[in-house]
Amino acid sequence: MSSIPRHLDPKFPQPQKQPSRDSLRSLARSHMSTASDGFEEDFQRLPSSPARLDIELPEAALDLTMDFNSILAVAEGAPKDAQSVAEMDKVQKRASNVMRLAEQNEKLKAELRAMTERLEAAERRQRELAQAQAQKSGGGAQRQASGESAH
Repeated sequence: MSSIPRHLDPKFPQPQKQPSRDSLRSLARSHMSTASDGFEEDFQRLPSSPARLDIELPEAALDLTMDFNSILAVAEGAPKDAQSVAEMDKVQKRASNVMRLAEQNEKLKAELRAMTERLEAAERRQRELAQAQAQKSGGGAQRQASGESAH
């Protein structure tokens, strides 16, 4: 261990003295005084919030519900030729197939859960029966051993 006090040892640098708040404020004031005074004038002229516009909008009973066909029609510019109708039919068939497959998937998952539960219950019953049989045969052997020693 070195005999140099820690605060004098160059291996342990000491934190620099932080400037006080007053010196920072005076530094900021001197910096602001050298900045252009046009900024302060412009800043004072700016409104604190934008002026509100009083516009009366007419009330309308708009139906904003849309179905898939209307979205496709708007996106494609509503062409009514045979090709676009065929594409719409394909998209609708795909959508219905996806929905049907999703429903089947959910049904199969539910069946799998039920089968798994039944299998686990059957395995539990087999273990319980095996344990009961082992205890029964183990208990009989103990009775025979105790009966032989009594003779």
